Amino acid sequence: MESEPLKIETPAEAGGITRKGVIAFVFALCCFAAAYLFVCLVPIDSSPLGFFVLTAAFYLVTAIAALLLGGRIRAVGVLALVLGLVTAAYRLVHGSVSFDLFPVFVLSFLCYGLFAVSLFGNTGGGLGGAFLLDIVKGFVYMFTAFADFFVAVFRPEGTKRTPKKLLIAAAGIVISIILVLIVGGLLSFDAHFTELLPKLEIDDVLRVFLKLFLTVPIAAMTFSMLASSMKHKLGRMSRRETVDGISEKTKVIPVLIIALPIFSVLAVYVLFFVSQWAYYMCAFTGTLPEGYSFAEYAREGFFNLCVVALINAVLIIVLSSFAGAKGKGGAAVVSILKILLSLATLVLIATAVSKMLIYIGAYDLTRDRLAVTVFLVFLALAFLAVIVSTVFKKVKAIPVIVVIACASLIAFSLVDTNRLIAKYNVDSYLGGNHANIDVAYLESDLGLSAVPELERLAENAKDPDVKVAAGRAITNIRKENSDLKWYEMSIPYRKARGTFDKSDKQRQLP
Repeated sequence: MESEPLKIETPAEAGGITRKGVIAFVFALCCFAAAYLFVCLVPIDSSPLGFFVLTAAFYLVTAIAALLLGGRIRAVGVLALVLGLVTAAYRLVHGSVSFDLFPVFVLSFLCYGLFAVSLFGNTGGGLGGAFLLDIVKGFVYMFTAFADFFVAVFRPEGTKRTPKKLLIAAAGIVISIILVLIVGGLLSFDAHFTELLPKLEIDDVLRVFLKLFLTVPIAAMTFSMLASSMKHKLGRMSRRETVDGISEKTKVIPVLIIALPIFSVLAVYVLFFVSQWAYYMCAFTGTLPEGYSFAEYAREGFFNLCVVALINAVLIIVLSSFAGAKGKGGAAVVSILKILLSLATLVLIATAVSKMLIYIGAYDLTRDRLAVTVFLVFLALAFLAVIVSTVFKKVKAIPVIVVIACASLIAFSLVDTNRLIAKYNVDSYLGGNHANIDVAYLESDLGLSAVPELERLAENAKDPDVKVAAGRAITNIRKENSDLKWYEMSIPYRKARGTFDKSDKQRQLP
């Protein structure tokens, strides 16, 4: 009698979880934990070190999971990793801030999305138009495998069905927590009961529910990025050949149809510059037009300028993407129009920067004024890149603009601009350029970063009221930051501690 051949069951056939299923399950739990910790850290501006450590740890976990699943870290992934960590370090470097950091979180999340896209070779390569589509793909990836998070948790790869016992246990735990929180919160009025258990307020119960409600979708979106990348979702979306093919197919509009409206717009610009020449020359000579204050002169037309710059950028994109330039003549017309639009925008930007510098010279530097100035400089460099790429065909505008944007983001994140603002204002006051200084702004808006400059102001100001105000500001800032937990620490706090100790010994406030 012949013996039957030995049959080795695979994990899937045996009903066991595969290696891939285990990795996905563990990574899904890590996503849930990271999402919950993030929700607990909100607002992130109050937990700078915690947010940075959480971000760095999750990048590490993602990299390990991807390597175990057959992915690898590529050049674009390294760039995204650096930008993601730099963005996460913004609050760590800047200390106290008084504006919403939601854009910082969005940028950090987009960088993580680009990192996830790159791990399994889904990027187009380079920093051109494909790179911009890679960023879009990273955003789309948050949703293309959203349900995979729940599959990885409740039915990992290799299992034939979701274990009923697991679902029953999970449901029982959730129901138990809900009942305990509700009943405990309602009975917390009793003094004897509250001695046995921590007091539970209804607000605490609602807060826990809100955190869990937000945690699940954030975890699922985060997991979806890596799962989508591994499955090569939208695989051809940002391939270089796809982008080049689309670019060629869209150039169908005759140059004349686009050129006539643009020449009309350029004529309006020329008429505007000629009629307002004296008004705008005041910005470069440092004098105010008659009947204007510094604030009115700096603000007037700023938002209009931003709209005009946006319109010009759109027109340049239309020229580059849709103008069917046949022959050397058509290509020359497109190039000339792009250069003229860029030059007109550069003139407007130079005027706005000059007006802003006058404004800063008269009323000190603030974070908003610095941000506006940096943004205008970035716009100027972007339009300058368009001109250079138009003249020298080998230079591509989009990669140059991407590099400029990345460099600007890194510089703005890793340099404590709050400290620079405080130093500029204190220097202007002590140097006699300004008769007054807004100590309240240094305290409330710049916070910990301004402490060393407040100390210098308290020691060197000639006005006794300014001395007292600076000393009181240091004391107030110290009180606000007297009981920080480790995840609330920041670099400005460490720099300010020496000043706090010194002020306690040497200064007695009235």
